[in-house]
Amino acid sequence: MAEAAFAAAERAKEEGNALFKQRNYAKALAAYTEAIDLSEGGVDDGLDSLDGLRPQSPSIQIYYANRAFCHIKMENYGSALADSTKAIEAKEDFPKGWYRRGSANLALGRSKDALRDFTQLCKLAPQDKDARDKLKQCKKQVDQEKFARAISSDRTKPISQTVDVSSMDVDSTYAGPMYKSGAVTAEFCEELMEWQRMEKTLAKKYAYAIVLDMIELLKSHSTLIEVEVPDDGEITVCGDVHGQYYDLLNIWKLNGTPSESNPYLFNGDFVDRGMWGPEVLLTLYCLKLLHPNAVHFNRGNHEDTNQNRMAENGFRDVHCMRAFLKEGSALYRLCCRSFGQLPLCHVIGHEIAVVHGGLPLDPGVTLDEIRTLRRQRGVPAKLYSILGYRQNQRVRALRDLETECGHRIAKGSLGRLVGKSHSKACAVACFKSRPQEAVYVGVTGAPQLERDVELIFGSEKERRQDRSDRLFIALLWSDPICKGLDDLMGEHVAPGPNFMRGAGYFFDTRTTQAFLKTNGLRLLLRSHQKPEDDMEDSQYNSAGHPILMTVFSASNYPSGAGEPHGNKACVLLVSSQSRDTPLSVCSSPAWREPYWRMHRWTRPTTEGLISAGQKSPQTPAGGAEGGASPEEAPSARRQALERLWNMVYSARAALLDYFQSVDKTAEGFVAMSEWACAMRACILPDKGFPWERIAPYLADFDEQDQCSYGAFLARYQNVLSMRLEAQFCGKAMKQVLNKLGVQAEEAWDQLDRDGNGHLGYREFRPLLTRSRLFTGDGADADDDRAYTLLASMDSDHSGFVEREEFLNTVTRMPSKEVAGATIEHCWAALHGVLRVLASSRCEAAAIFQAMDTEEDGHLNRHEFRSGLERLLRRCALLRSLPDWEPLLWRLIDQDNSGSITPAELIAALSVVDLHEQAGVLGQRAASKEPAQRAASKEPAQRAPSEEPGQRAPSEGPGQRAPSE
Repeated sequence: MAEAAFAAAERAKEEGNALFKQRNYAKALAAYTEAIDLSEGGVDDGLDSLDGLRPQSPSIQIYYANRAFCHIKMENYGSALADSTKAIEAKEDFPKGWYRRGSANLALGRSKDALRDFTQLCKLAPQDKDARDKLKQCKKQVDQEKFARAISSDRTKPISQTVDVSSMDVDSTYAGPMYKSGAVTAEFCEELMEWQRMEKTLAKKYAYAIVLDMIELLKSHSTLIEVEVPDDGEITVCGDVHGQYYDLLNIWKLNGTPSESNPYLFNGDFVDRGMWGPEVLLTLYCLKLLHPNAVHFNRGNHEDTNQNRMAENGFRDVHCMRAFLKEGSALYRLCCRSFGQLPLCHVIGHEIAVVHGGLPLDPGVTLDEIRTLRRQRGVPAKLYSILGYRQNQRVRALRDLETECGHRIAKGSLGRLVGKSHSKACAVACFKSRPQEAVYVGVTGAPQLERDVELIFGSEKERRQDRSDRLFIALLWSDPICKGLDDLMGEHVAPGPNFMRGAGYFFDTRTTQAFLKTNGLRLLLRSHQKPEDDMEDSQYNSAGHPILMTVFSASNYPSGAGEPHGNKACVLLVSSQSRDTPLSVCSSPAWREPYWRMHRWTRPTTEGLISAGQKSPQTPAGGAEGGASPEEAPSARRQALERLWNMVYSARAALLDYFQSVDKTAEGFVAMSEWACAMRACILPDKGFPWERIAPYLADFDEQDQCSYGAFLARYQNVLSMRLEAQFCGKAMKQVLNKLGVQAEEAWDQLDRDGNGHLGYREFRPLLTRSRLFTGDGADADDDRAYTLLASMDSDHSGFVEREEFLNTVTRMPSKEVAGATIEHCWAALHGVLRVLASSRCEAAAIFQAMDTEEDGHLNRHEFRSGLERLLRRCALLRSLPDWEPLLWRLIDQDNSGSITPAELIAALSVVDLHEQAGVLGQRAASKEPAQRAASKEPAQRAPSEEPGQRAPSEGPGQRAPSE
């Protein structure tokens, strides 16, 4: 019987793994729960009555660790903590258990606990780089907290004394919008949104000024704000945006930009997860400064440093650093000050309360009580880590209790809460009469509702502060109990501490109704949760009328990544027909931003190129699910083109070989159909990819649809590579002559064996092999070198080298040399990195982020060298890395500062289109594609939303998807 149950558990685990890979975390969690139940709860070998034990699957620790990973993905950090602890108890030397418990502790702000977990992880897996990196990150976090406490006195100083905007300079090349403090205009807001939509960054001086002005404005706000709906108008309530800028732009298309007659309320979680957090925040702040009475903000649980510092959220260490480089840390600290000034609650028209999370379970919560909360601080969630209560909270037994050893604890005994058990709503207490024995007590999260213990406070002031802190946490963290939650969680969920998230509470319909009745309200609006297919997001009264509604405005969440067909987003519209009728609430049409838009900062696809050039059908959401709108087209096209330029550049040798194999007349031209076949053969072997449709954007075709392939390949260049090529090509050709042992004129006669007057790639590459010119850097490097030498002589870009071109090259080209083969090795290494970019579907910014292990916004020499070793692993070039790495470092570090900035690395690894720089591409593509489309009279194809073969980033012991 046990063996059958264990086999069924394994099948359930495999099902969970498959669902996890599909990013269906809720269903994966249910599958892992089934595996756990089968392996321990539902197995009986008939001997239970004899030994009190049940047989346990040898894989039980894997089931718990996998379920913990699901909880982490769903932000249920409390449940992740419990499951990872179970995994450790089942197998103490199981690395994933320690990794995931450390991650959960870190998410809950328990840095010291996380540090202990990651220290143990490194003992178990000393060679695992991800484990070491996580430990390093955790140590850094603990040190930063110590430093923050040490300088906390600075926070009492006025902002004007800590930041001097007037002394900041603006780069002379900056051509973006310019902000004048205290005088924001609608024109500036429009320019800012357009500038950022083109993925350009606001000058740091203006970013500082905007946040400073926002802080001063918010200081005058109350913790609770009452707003009215315009007569015969409406107010738009937006849920979580999470740094997804295109979702924000879609809201403007859907319902118009904010104005006095079109007010908005943004209900928290502006940042984290999505890469565009700084852009979202600056846009919202500018609109608030422009319309202070028409744009309103509530604070979310992600407007808090405990969330921003988490690696998977990224606002502090990734998004701000990406946007503002070395100023990112300072600007982030300024943003944190603005977060502390955000209100916690709004009341619309005296009828509707709006908070980010939800409610506490304490009875009698009033609006006046919320109004008096001290909000100018971090969310105190980690202080209330024992199911909503403080560590070492004093308690008194309300009834006779029993220790884990069976000893009686008499009613009235005094003790303290010291931890929580794996039971969802069970705390661990120690009493004076038995200080060494644990007592498990049930807790509800509200002192007035406790049945096992009474909370003891030293004074009435302490009691009030405790209640205020728990109310603060609940407003940002709590979740409602709605229909379908039990099925989603795989168990009955009762009102009590929110064991999923590790902070806040689960509150039921009765709690919501009591809050509304106490305050004379009709409805509670909140955000904080993305919609789930199998769970409602509303609560209803006995008459079937909604008393709670959830709005979520980030599509394809989390972080716009990994869910090509993920959740839709919407906003809520609160309208008023007249002052004598109740407010009405309706949802906007839902939208789902196309997957490619949400990922373009890190992994853009080529869909933008296609959708930018076609019309999409009209949708209620302004075409969000169709192609890009006309105003979005240039940015989308640019991103897609740059991606393709890199792929073409890295495949030039293979493309030239293919072109000349089909060019039987050796005239240097191929038809469009042959061009497209070459692209499929050498770049993207996907028959469905519309190369014919995008051809005019990449190559020039004449009236007969013929392309000069030599000119096509020559137009894509890397500037740094060109600098290196100029120094070694002449020397290399003289080496060829030396091998042949003849002068240039006689050498040509030997090279042009068929006497056709020109030299092609298939003739030239074997010549280099016989001349032993190649340096042993690998086949790819040899192909690139052969193409580069041939292209350096092909002055008319025909794809072939004629006699005169050959003679001019070998007699006039300089032959400078640096330390023997150093330049050639350096050049080959550069091309090796460019091939990594092309093959892994990522950008130079992602390469910088991977190299910047210290996360300080620049690369030191050790980070640079280690990054090259990872990028070029198993490459023959690594043998000579000490020779060529110093030269590559000097070439990239253009200002000789001793470090490499993101801008310097991106410039070094960028591929440019020489025709675009000359203004040719736009005219050619604009005139060519309409003619083609009119001739074919076929609708434009859409590129796939995710490229075939796109690989996920490598993951460590706690990051990789469950596979065990």
